[in-house]
Amino acid sequence: MQQLLDGVLESVYLEHRHRGLKATPRAALGDRQSPRSVSRERLIDAFRERRRLKAHPKTGEVDLAAAGTFLVPAELRGQRLLFLVDPDPAVPPLVVEPGTERPLPVERAAIRPEDLPPAEPRPERWGPGHLQALHDAWQGKRRPVADPGFGLPELFRLLEETAGRPVPRSDAEAARIHRAYRDIGPLPRRATEAALRAIGQRLGTGRPIQSYLDALARAVQTHTQEMS
Repeated sequence: MQQLLDGVLESVYLEHRHRGLKATPRAALGDRQSPRSVSRERLIDAFRERRRLKAHPKTGEVDLAAAGTFLVPAELRGQRLLFLVDPDPAVPPLVVEPGTERPLPVERAAIRPEDLPPAEPRPERWGPGHLQALHDAWQGKRRPVADPGFGLPELFRLLEETAGRPVPRSDAEAARIHRAYRDIGPLPRRATEAALRAIGQRLGTGRPIQSYLDALARAVQTHTQEMS
């Protein structure tokens, strides 16, 4: 989200002429810094959440939820303490020492195998949509906007449903589909599914695979022309 926001600011907002300023914000602001700006350390402190928790009397462990489990200094074990926790898990939390009110660092507790959460699937690195394309253009990249997890295997499956038989039936047929995908791909999932459903209803099953590929290419060409 921060990357997309930076892309919008750099590509659109700062380059758009402002009627009140009679210039773009980039030209009006230049590299000047606001006199109200604060240091990174003060910003981090401003966003810290204050939590009052009791440390384990023997181990000194404190469960800070998403931040993890930490160990307070030995002299603070068993006490109810004030912790300063940043929303960013990468920023280590602090514990406020009673009496002096000094923020002290805390040590991360060792993770036991039984404490490990179940593995989750890795999120897709690149998402579809116009904002992603805007960010890519700002970064000087050219990358087709495609749905994650939708490629040749999924196209084989859709063609199999449309043709009413296993696809690909031979290496030559697989190569033919691969060439077609290289020419018209990558393809968005929902639009491709809808196009092949319509093609199947119009042509029926049992046709040569090239008939379905040609019809799909025409549908992609028509959609591209309408978008432009």
